[in-house]
Amino acid sequence: MSKQGHKTRANLPAGGFLAIGRDVTSTSDTSRSKPQVHKRELPQLSSGVLKKPRLDFSGKIPSSTPSTSSVKRAEVDDSRWRSFCAEIQIEPKQLLASLESAKEKQKPQKAARLICAAVREIIDHRKEIGSWVEEPIMCSALMLFVKMNTSFLLPHEELIEVLCSLLSTNFPTSSPGSAMAPLLLYKLLMRATDWNWRLVESFIDDSLHERQWTDRPSVDGLIVNIITAFGTRIPHESMYTACDLTYPERYRTVAEINRFTKVTDKEQKIDAFVMQMRDICERKGESAPRNLLRTMCTCAGNGNVRLLAARKMDSWLLNGKLQRYAMELLLWIASNIGQGELTEEDSETLSSLLKLRALKSKQINILFNIALKEILNNDKGMISAVAKLLLSNEFSANRFPYNMTMIHSLFSFDNRSASKVIAREIAQMLAAKEEYLRISRTFFREFVRSLLRMDFDFALFTSHLFNAATEDFSVLTIPTFFFKSLIDFCVMLPFLAITPTIREASQQRRSANGNLTQTHIDALQKFYADLRNFFEICTCFFRKHCELCTDNRLFVYSYYRVLYLAPAEYYTGIDQWPVETDVMQYMRVISDVPISEQLLCTVLEAGSDASVPIDAADTVDVIENLTKRASLSSTLTGSSMVPISTSTVLETIFRITEYKPPPTFNVQDENLPPLAVKTLYWKAWLISLIWTSLNTDTLVKEVYYNYPNLKLIMQIVLTW
Repeated sequence: MSKQGHKTRANLPAGGFLAIGRDVTSTSDTSRSKPQVHKRELPQLSSGVLKKPRLDFSGKIPSSTPSTSSVKRAEVDDSRWRSFCAEIQIEPKQLLASLESAKEKQKPQKAARLICAAVREIIDHRKEIGSWVEEPIMCSALMLFVKMNTSFLLPHEELIEVLCSLLSTNFPTSSPGSAMAPLLLYKLLMRATDWNWRLVESFIDDSLHERQWTDRPSVDGLIVNIITAFGTRIPHESMYTACDLTYPERYRTVAEINRFTKVTDKEQKIDAFVMQMRDICERKGESAPRNLLRTMCTCAGNGNVRLLAARKMDSWLLNGKLQRYAMELLLWIASNIGQGELTEEDSETLSSLLKLRALKSKQINILFNIALKEILNNDKGMISAVAKLLLSNEFSANRFPYNMTMIHSLFSFDNRSASKVIAREIAQMLAAKEEYLRISRTFFREFVRSLLRMDFDFALFTSHLFNAATEDFSVLTIPTFFFKSLIDFCVMLPFLAITPTIREASQQRRSANGNLTQTHIDALQKFYADLRNFFEICTCFFRKHCELCTDNRLFVYSYYRVLYLAPAEYYTGIDQWPVETDVMQYMRVISDVPISEQLLCTVLEAGSDASVPIDAADTVDVIENLTKRASLSSTLTGSSMVPISTSTVLETIFRITEYKPPPTFNVQDENLPPLAVKTLYWKAWLISLIWTSLNTDTLVKEVYYNYPNLKLIMQIVLTW
């Protein structure tokens, strides 16, 4: 009995229990009839419960995504097209004949009225009685006529509006009218250059809610052209493939044409859509419906939509149910940001995207790198905007942990451009406050050491840094501490490029039993070439832009510092990096670099120029120290450590040793006999001797015949 009672209760979801027991004296017939009565009543109770939500959804099939039905739907004004066809009555079975008759009489307006009247009947019957047996007949007639007579039917505004009303009617997905409307619209509009804005309103309304017709493959041509209203660029298929996402077929096969160029107040109309999306975001929060994200993809050409999506992107990427839709949305944002001048909205969008916590996921990290590359590809100026935002965050109190990874992505995308942008930002930092020197050095040291390894071209970065200093600042606006901070920053750069491989190679080279591998040789030669270039860039900067330094002694010291002729204490005393033991190793590596003729000429030209605040004594001392350091080593290839091709450099160093009286003496040059400063003069002879001995193939013969004193010195040295 308990089992039977249990079954009875299971079949009664809404009451109606039967009393069983001794008091019931019904016959078997009666006992059988009572359950039958209840079985007839139960469907009524059950259907009453089930019909409630169907009525709330206006007869639509519930979507599998979270509902947004509480959002105010778009109001459809159908008064215009209803008045257009008010006098037309339709006989469903005669509709096709009536349309053919209108065509034969060349009355396109009458045909348009007939179509409007037919759609009116479909809509009215659907609202009043639900399904209508005549609906398939009328839809077939309309489809056949429009397909065969597209050129005859001009795209009347009333025709477009009535079909948009049909799209907005709450039909079930299987309804013929629901399937017919978008097909007729595309047939009528495919040759038109200007489309009605009602199409966009209908699309947004359906896209945000049940998506009854938006996702149908048959309306691909309509949808792809509708989204041009927002100026949206469609992402490349390769971006989807790289992120393991399925590329929509409609974007692969259909070409888009902007059909909304002549729409008035388009920005205000789009703003209304943005407000609608913002309202959904505020109410739903992290549990936003999928349809919202899919709609935002197609509207990503609008800056406000991109900003709204970027602010919510982190929570959506961390939501398992929305992650794939959010990934797709990020690709659409990346494809549309940076088209033209960077707006305030796009700057805020970038700022939000560069702070994504979801980057800790490897999948999201790959996605973000693809999106970032697309952003940088859209406009070369975007790399500057991204770098500024990253460095601003890096030097702020709320430092984001993935800044270094993103800056590394900039270098991997375009090393030269990224180096130029970062150098410009570093120059701005150094000029802002003297205290920023330590912060800048710490940041760059961490960045190069942890990420770039051997890919860091410090000579190129130095060149960009000096260019930024000369282009962005003038003598009148430059801070007094800037020049010193600039030099203190630059002297660190070659140290960062000395990798463990280079240190090991240098030790092997100095060891008596050392055996250099080809890897060691390649690493050393590359470093020597970069360092030689670094020396030339620095000395050329001093020569051409000495006015940036107001302290003459600091200017002279800067030569010793960038050429690594200063004491080791200077290099360790800025911020205690590198430590003293490391500095000594670095200095030994640097001392083996060959000295170029161009470097010598640049230093000598600066010493010869009265406008450059380095005198003859300092110039000769710098040249002497460079020459002596180079003469104590040898090259890897067996060539000269100080390669000099002609004796012009010798003539230049002797001219520097000439005595030049102070301007206060008022001595004319023609009244002054040729004099030289004795100490500098003999230093010049010794330097010339070293140069000659290091260039036996190019200088010995010329010097031997043209410089008698040097010839005598050479003989003394050889016969001593």
